[in-house]
Amino acid sequence: MLSHPSPALPSALAQELSLVALNSSKDEDAELLEGLCKEAIDALPEEAEKVRKGSMKVINTLVGRVMRNSRGRADARGVREKMAEMLGVK
Repeated sequence: MLSHPSPALPSALAQELSLVALNSSKDEDAELLEGLCKEAIDALPEEAEKVRKGSMKVINTLVGRVMRNSRGRADARGVREKMAEMLGVK
């Protein structure tokens, strides 16, 4: 970016380069987070079942999958809450 200066605003560049964090309060981001959570649950069914049975440490594996798939843009706390909600645990 420094070798190719741009007249665009930094916020516009961040959006263009997908560097902006996902915000679960926005409808489109909330849908994306829910999709990423569902994808992680589908990809790791054994871990999801362990969480449903009460092993909350395993939820970190699922959250990690979402973080990797979102390239670190998702809020881990929000992902954990959404994942727990989707798996029916507190």
